[in-house]
Amino acid sequence: MRKDRLVHDYFGTQVFITTSGHFSTPALICAMTEIGASAIMFSIDYPFESIPNGCCWWDEYVSTVVGETDYVNMGRNNALRLFPRLKGDFHGAREWTKEECGVGGLRAEEGEVTFGMYNKHWSKRLRKQ
Repeated sequence: MRKDRLVHDYFGTQVFITTSGHFSTPALICAMTEIGASAIMFSIDYPFESIPNGCCWWDEYVSTVVGETDYVNMGRNNALRLFPRLKGDFHGAREWTKEECGVGGLRAEEGEVTFGMYNKHWSKRLRKQ
Protein backbone atom coordinates (compact mmCIF):
# COMPACT_ATOMS: atom_id res chain seq x y z
CA MET A 1 0.00 0.00 0.00
CA ARG A 2 1.29 3.41 -0.90
CA LYS A 3 2.04 5.80 1.94
CA ASP A 4 0.12 8.67 0.35
CA ARG A 5 -3.19 6.73 0.17
CA LEU A 6 -5.57 5.66 2.91
CA VAL A 7 -7.31 2.29 2.93
CA HIS A 8 -10.55 4.17 2.19
CA ASP A 9 -9.06 5.39 -1.11
CA TYR A 10 -8.95 1.86 -2.52
CA PHE A 11 -12.70 1.24 -2.27
CA GLY A 12 -14.37 1.51 -5.66
CA THR A 13 -11.12 1.05 -7.60
CA GLN A 14 -9.47 -2.05 -6.14
CA VAL A 15 -11.75 -3.15 -3.27
CA PHE A 16 -15.47 -3.84 -3.64
CA ILE A 17 -18.12 -5.27 -1.32
CA THR A 18 -21.36 -7.13 -2.01
CA THR A 19 -24.67 -7.62 -0.23
CA SER A 20 -24.11 -11.38 -0.48
CA GLY A 21 -26.39 -13.10 2.01
CA HIS A 22 -26.68 -10.08 4.31
CA PHE A 23 -29.92 -8.34 3.45
CA SER A 24 -29.81 -5.46 5.91
CA THR A 25 -30.90 -2.04 4.69
CA PRO A 26 -29.24 -0.13 7.58
CA ALA A 27 -25.94 -1.96 6.92
CA LEU A 28 -26.19 -1.11 3.22
CA ILE A 29 -26.84 2.58 3.98
CA CYS A 30 -23.88 2.60 6.38
CA ALA A 31 -21.62 1.07 3.71
CA MET A 32 -22.84 3.58 1.12
CA THR A 33 -22.10 6.42 3.52
CA GLU A 34 -18.63 5.15 4.33
CA ILE A 35 -17.30 3.85 1.00
CA GLY A 36 -19.80 5.06 -1.62
CA ALA A 37 -22.26 3.31 -3.90
CA SER A 38 -19.63 2.84 -6.62
CA ALA A 39 -17.88 0.20 -4.46
CA ILE A 40 -21.00 -1.89 -3.73
CA MET A 41 -22.62 -4.64 -5.81
CA PHE A 42 -25.86 -6.52 -5.23
CA SER A 43 -25.47 -10.28 -4.88
CA ILE A 44 -27.37 -13.13 -3.24
CA ASP A 45 -24.98 -16.03 -2.39
CA TYR A 46 -27.19 -18.82 -3.75
CA PRO A 47 -27.60 -21.67 -2.66
CA PHE A 48 -26.90 -20.48 0.89
CA GLU A 49 -29.42 -17.66 0.64
CA SER A 50 -32.83 -17.52 -1.02
CA ILE A 51 -33.06 -15.83 -4.44
CA PRO A 52 -36.67 -14.68 -3.80
CA ASN A 53 -35.71 -13.24 -0.38
CA GLY A 54 -32.76 -11.35 -1.83
CA CYS A 55 -34.78 -10.00 -4.75
CA CYS A 56 -37.69 -8.95 -2.53
CA TRP A 57 -35.33 -7.12 -0.19
CA TRP A 58 -33.57 -5.39 -3.08
CA ASP A 59 -36.72 -4.46 -5.03
CA GLU A 60 -39.07 -3.62 -2.17
CA TYR A 61 -36.82 -2.13 0.51
CA VAL A 62 -33.59 -0.88 -1.03
CA SER A 63 -35.35 0.78 -3.97
CA THR A 64 -37.30 2.97 -1.54
CA VAL A 65 -34.31 4.28 0.46
CA VAL A 66 -31.56 4.88 -2.12
CA GLY A 67 -31.57 7.04 -5.21
CA GLU A 68 -32.57 5.38 -8.48
CA THR A 69 -29.14 5.91 -10.06
CA ASP A 70 -27.32 4.30 -7.11
CA TYR A 71 -29.92 1.51 -7.06
CA VAL A 72 -29.31 0.62 -10.72
CA ASN A 73 -25.54 1.03 -10.45
CA MET A 74 -25.26 -1.22 -7.39
CA GLY A 75 -27.70 -3.72 -8.87
CA ARG A 76 -26.08 -4.02 -12.31
CA ASN A 77 -23.74 -1.39 -13.67
CA ASN A 78 -20.96 -1.55 -11.04
CA ALA A 79 -20.44 -5.24 -11.83
CA LEU A 80 -20.24 -4.49 -15.55
CA ARG A 81 -17.65 -1.80 -14.91
CA LEU A 82 -15.61 -4.17 -12.74
CA PHE A 83 -15.89 -7.09 -15.19
CA PRO A 84 -15.68 -5.46 -18.64
CA ARG A 85 -15.55 -8.84 -20.40
CA LEU A 86 -19.26 -9.23 -19.58
CA LYS A 87 -19.89 -6.42 -22.06
CA GLY A 88 -18.05 -8.25 -24.84
CA ASP A 89 -19.43 -10.14 -27.81
CA PHE A 90 -19.87 -13.40 -25.90
CA HIS A 91 -22.15 -12.12 -23.09
CA GLY A 92 -23.41 -8.95 -24.74
CA ALA A 93 -24.38 -7.29 -21.45
CA ARG A 94 -24.49 -3.50 -21.30
CA GLU A 95 -25.13 -0.86 -18.69
CA TRP A 96 -28.79 0.00 -18.28
CA THR A 97 -30.63 3.12 -17.23
CA LYS A 98 -33.20 3.09 -14.43
CA GLU A 99 -36.00 3.08 -17.01
CA GLU A 100 -34.62 -0.03 -18.73
CA CYS A 101 -34.31 -1.83 -15.39
CA GLY A 102 -37.96 -1.20 -14.59
CA VAL A 103 -37.32 0.62 -11.35
CA GLY A 104 -40.51 1.59 -9.60
CA GLY A 105 -43.08 -1.19 -9.51
CA LEU A 106 -43.70 -4.90 -9.10
CA ARG A 107 -46.76 -5.03 -11.35
CA ALA A 108 -48.55 -7.51 -9.09
CA GLU A 109 -52.20 -8.36 -9.63
CA GLU A 110 -54.61 -8.10 -6.71
CA GLY A 111 -53.92 -10.96 -4.27
CA GLU A 112 -50.96 -12.26 -6.27
CA VAL A 113 -47.91 -13.58 -4.42
CA THR A 114 -44.80 -11.68 -5.42
CA PHE A 115 -41.16 -12.70 -5.40
CA GLY A 116 -39.67 -9.24 -5.93
CA MET A 117 -39.49 -8.69 -9.66
CA TYR A 118 -40.07 -12.43 -10.11
CA ASN A 119 -43.86 -12.69 -9.85
CA LYS A 120 -45.49 -16.15 -9.80
CA HIS A 121 -42.16 -17.97 -9.93
CA TRP A 122 -38.65 -16.87 -9.00
CA SER A 123 -37.09 -18.17 -12.22
CA LYS A 124 -38.86 -15.76 -14.61
CA ARG A 125 -38.23 -12.04 -14.19
CA LEU A 126 -40.93 -9.63 -15.25
CA ARG A 127 -40.34 -7.07 -17.97
CA LYS A 128 -41.57 -3.51 -17.61
CA GLN A 129 -44.47 -2.97 -19.98
